[in-house]
Amino acid sequence: MLPIPSLQIQGQIAGIGTDIGLLQAAFLDIQETVGRDWTTLPEVAGKVDELKAVLDIERRIADWWRELPYPMATIYRRYRVSTDPKERLETLLHFFEMAAVYLATVGTSHIKMLRQNWQSTIADWIHPAGAAGIERADFGFWLNLATTSLKDVNRIGSEKDLRASAEALAGPELLQAAEAIGSLGKAFQPLDTARRYRNSWMAHGGHMKPSDAARLAEELLQSVRDFYEIAAGPFRRLRLVRPGKAEVTDYGITFEVERLVGSDPTFSRENVELDRPVKSNALSFWMEGSRTMCRALPFFRFGIPQKVAETSFYVFNRMEQGKLRWVSYQETQEQELFVPDDELLSLISMVKGPV
Repeated sequence: MLPIPSLQIQGQIAGIGTDIGLLQAAFLDIQETVGRDWTTLPEVAGKVDELKAVLDIERRIADWWRELPYPMATIYRRYRVSTDPKERLETLLHFFEMAAVYLATVGTSHIKMLRQNWQSTIADWIHPAGAAGIERADFGFWLNLATTSLKDVNRIGSEKDLRASAEALAGPELLQAAEAIGSLGKAFQPLDTARRYRNSWMAHGGHMKPSDAARLAEELLQSVRDFYEIAAGPFRRLRLVRPGKAEVTDYGITFEVERLVGSDPTFSRENVELDRPVKSNALSFWMEGSRTMCRALPFFRFGIPQKVAETSFYVFNRMEQGKLRWVSYQETQEQELFVPDDELLSLISMVKGPV
């Protein structure tokens, strides 16, 4: 039995759809008006400010940490509450860098599930010709990996042969999830702006007057708004989760999962019905309501179990004398770890031979 809304509710749904269409047309008209005659800018800006006040967009952006994936939420919240200008700027730049890592992991993880030749494809991306590769992963590396992989996700969804192959390989639900995240590739511009600000600051040794730090953080506010516009919608549906114990039922496999959302590491749990098994305790991406998950590639991880850092989040940073170095963008007892990871080593050595 499928729940069907009453005729009254159906009418309301149709009415909302019409209203949203009218609003979109109004915004397009405003944009075209400024394009034709820039002297109308003061009047148009006033109208936009009125609409923003009604929608309370700025408050939503300020409270975005409530629905961001962990640990982006923790970093973003620290940025919002910080009163020290230099700390505020540094934390904001860390947020953008963590976002690049997250999007790179989202894109490449789905490519691994959707492409038959994922090994050679991802190997080319993590060992780019003439550029720094994953052995020394910096902001620029993660940004390029995010952009390239999400562009390929879009390509798979739009090309008939690739789409058919992906559906046969991973199933229609994961393909639909991939189509929903392809728009995240548009985040390149705001993330690249933040990368250039970070490189400019680091080129000066990280030394800066508080007044200059406050000015730069203010200049980056538009990048925050742009990133919110691109990512807020997909992030509300695509969840970072950690599957736990499983139980086989008549309808599939029921997994207890932790939803890694928000800044508090005490995560909510729920039971999820899946058609395909996933590895317990392995970080995965899950589209709300879907019956399949995409296991996340090991570009980030939680801290070592049985230690204080077990809920701290670490990102792969570089190879040092054959060891894997992981760093945290959070305030944690251990800012870096040297922890082996056979799966990541296998990825790194795909074209270079054993590490």
